Amino acid sequence: MNSQLWLKTSTALLLVMTASLAGCHGGGGGHHNNDTASTPTAPTDPTTPTDPTTPTDPTTPTDPTTPTNPTTPTNPSVTAPLVTGQVVGEVGAGLGGVGTLVSGVGSTLTQVPVVGAAGGLVVNTGNAVTSVTDGVTNGLGSLGTDKNSLGITVAGVTNGVSDIGKGVSSLGTGVSTLVDNTPISQVPLVGGVVGKVTDTAGGLVDKVGTTVTMLGNTLTTNVTSGQLGKATGGLNDKVVVPVISMVENVTGKVGTTTGLGQPVDGLLTKVGGVVGGLGDKVVDTGKNPLTNVVGGVLGGVGGALDKSGGYLNPTTTTGTGTGTTTGGLGGLLGGLGAATGSTDTQTNTGGSGGLLGGSTGLLGSLGGTAGTQTNTGASGGASASGGLGGLLGGLLNKN
Repeated sequence: MNSQLWLKTSTALLLVMTASLAGCHGGGGGHHNNDTASTPTAPTDPTTPTDPTTPTDPTTPTDPTTPTNPTTPTNPSVTAPLVTGQVVGEVGAGLGGVGTLVSGVGSTLTQVPVVGAAGGLVVNTGNAVTSVTDGVTNGLGSLGTDKNSLGITVAGVTNGVSDIGKGVSSLGTGVSTLVDNTPISQVPLVGGVVGKVTDTAGGLVDKVGTTVTMLGNTLTTNVTSGQLGKATGGLNDKVVVPVISMVENVTGKVGTTTGLGQPVDGLLTKVGGVVGGLGDKVVDTGKNPLTNVVGGVLGGVGGALDKSGGYLNPTTTTGTGTGTTTGGLGGLLGGLGAATGSTDTQTNTGGSGGLLGGSTGLLGSLGGTAGTQTNTGASGGASASGGLGGLLGGLLNKN
């Protein structure tokens, strides 16, 4: 009996202690959680302090189009044409008014009965003159700066051919209507016969003019963008410009060596200014198409005189050129290829007979301030340091 009571009492006490310990453990955990609870999104919201679009927007401080625009400081379109191009350009510009004058005469002529049939031909002839002079001004006038200046010049001529064709067609139209609304057309039988003759003749002339116009248009297209254009471009780039440059380099050396370059240039500039000023006075005084043309021609002549001083007084250039030529015409002219350099080294190998060897010795050292010239011939070569070649080569190398 006593042992059963003790067992029940021990079991009850154990259950009470177990419940008490469980309650303490749960209460302590809850208390801990209450002490450390917080909202995790408030202090660590990444969108507020570290928004990358505000301080590091790359479009504002590093816009590459503002400080590094390459078209402003390095504009390459400042190269001047060759002196010959400048002179021809002035002449072309001076003659530009001639075509305008002729076209004006044709426009007046169209108002005259009968002979007015040829008015269109005269107008388009003036247009042809303008096309040619424009081609000269824009073509040969750009020698040294445009790779197909020769093609542009030829295109001016072919445009002139088209203009002439239009003029012939205009003449044909004029002939077809020559007797219309005239007393002849009112004469029975005669008027009909004459009208048919003029219509037929005018139609034939018109067809000729149309053919000529088509020919001119075809040539113009071909010379600017076709095979003919490639041919003129190659001729311009490999023959015309190099040869003219060579000549201008030689004349410039002569002017510099003799000391005549600057005085002659100054004189030509003054004379050109006087002639150009006279042209301006003619235009201002006359104020009619004829005096405009005369004044324009005088202005062109004055401008050409001014620019021609550059042949003996060229613009100073510096650089280094090296040329090597072997035999033939190359041995004769090769040394001139580096004439724009301030320091040139030229080696030429000539054939037998000493002619080309001596010639390269004579001409090869025209290139620059300090030239080194060596010539080798099978028989009788001449170096720039001796003989006639050395004399003229050394003379022309002085500044």
